[in-house]
Amino acid sequence: MQHINMLQSMISIQTSSVFLFLLMINSCGLQNDTDKSTERPLLSKDAVISSENIPKLRTIVDEIEKNNCVASSHIGFAGSPSSQWTRYEQLEKVATVEQLVKLTNHKNPTVRCYAFEALVAKNSDKVFNILLDHLHDMASVSTLSGCLGWGESVGNYYISVIARKNSNKKAFNLSDKQKETLDSILQKDKSDKLYNKILLK
Repeated sequence: MQHINMLQSMISIQTSSVFLFLLMINSCGLQNDTDKSTERPLLSKDAVISSENIPKLRTIVDEIEKNNCVASSHIGFAGSPSSQWTRYEQLEKVATVEQLVKLTNHKNPTVRCYAFEALVAKNSDKVFNILLDHLHDMASVSTLSGCLGWGESVGNYYISVIARKNSNKKAFNLSDKQKETLDSILQKDKSDKLYNKILLK
């Protein structure tokens, strides 16, 4: 009887985990992309991707916006390849630095996050100023890494990207002076909305 009860408990836990994971994936695709919570004025999609840009870039951006979730390279319990991450890789490859800078002001927070991540990967000298401009971008974005999903603000995501990429010598890395500047700003922040302060330590 004790073994049966233990088995029933394990099944219940597994069922709950699967439900929570499916709920997060569903929220990634269905999150409202209308950005009302940001404190900054944003450009429209057409203002960012004009008719002069290559059609492939517009298609990539539209698909990222439609999926509306910042996913890592592998997701789910089985660690399956992420199609959304593949779109990010296409964005990084196709878009110029100038286009990515403009896309950090896209109306959709997911597009903004991936555009910033691509700039960091490209080691752009625009990264730090863009980071400072978006620290208080409080629009919510759904993120998915492995089998874990959560929501956070665009500003916090930008900080986590900087912290994560600091171990990659080919990507943008904060200088000591930039670290001091950013740390000073975060320590003075009284809103308690920028919770990634610890990542820069």
